Amino acid sequence: MPIGRLLKWADKHADPDVRDQPARTRAAVAGLRKRYAADQKLTAITSESERLEARLAELAPAKRSCWR
Repeated sequence: MPIGRLLKWADKHADPDVRDQPARTRAAVAGLRKRYAADQKLTAITSESERLEARLAELAPAKRSCWR
């Protein structure tokens, strides 16, 4: 059963314990989405930082040779 359909079913359930679960599930999924986005952003920043550090390391010898 698709998760959306399951949550809608639980929203309408007679048992209050079952009705409480969809809200907790939605909150947990929202938290996971937020963490996923943050991890993706951190991965991109780390990759860019590593690329720039490598480029700076390549340029350092040329910079030093200008001062000789």
